[in-house]
Amino acid sequence: MGFCLIKQEGSNLKYHNSGVLRLKAKIFYEKMRESRDFFLKMIDEYSPDTMVIEEGFLGKNFQSSDILSMLRGVLISVSLEKNLLFASYPPRVIKKSLTGNGNSQKSQVSYMVKKIFNIAKDLSPDESDALAIAYTHILNRNKYDLCNQG
Repeated sequence: MGFCLIKQEGSNLKYHNSGVLRLKAKIFYEKMRESRDFFLKMIDEYSPDTMVIEEGFLGKNFQSSDILSMLRGVLISVSLEKNLLFASYPPRVIKKSLTGNGNSQKSQVSYMVKKIFNIAKDLSPDESDALAIAYTHILNRNKYDLCNQG
């Protein structure tokens, strides 16, 4: 699972950090605890004001979709516990925000993420996705912020 930290200063976006959370636990619920602990530590260390994730979609593998749904629940719980704003975006909105096309390829999204945030290093697909989601929130936060939905 990818994560990133960015900062908006006026109209400028600054890349701070990104990475991939590799879970070591073998048991499913321990993986959820490990994820929760990781994000609580990140929030305590960096004091973000918002958590943003990609909305789920039902792919071909129902079990993977189910696990991702549970993980999203953990992240929502963490954001509530830490009083963060929370939002989620559908994959098509994310792709369209970066490339202008909701059906674009991951390579196109990655290219745009690196250009927008002026990143020279190689990014994993998960890091690139995290940055794309963060950028999408900057552009669309008034439309998709869950805190504003009834």
